[in-house]
Amino acid sequence: MTGEGSELREGDAEIGDQRLHYVESGDGPNLDRVERLPDASHWLHHDEAERVTQLLTEFFAPALPAPSR
Repeated sequence: MTGEGSELREGDAEIGDQRLHYVESGDGPNLDRVERLPDASHWLHHDEAERVTQLLTEFFAPALPAPSR
């Protein structure tokens, strides 16, 4: 973890590795892809706001109705 006031407790890295394996193995529900934001902390919506907005827009775009003419 990075950032002021953050701390890594014993076992956190192991839990993170287990979660990452779960996601990358394809066992996650409805998982189409994994996007990594290596410069972001767990506050990624603050750290990488523009990229998160872009990814969410791309994700939800297929569900948006086509504009009427």
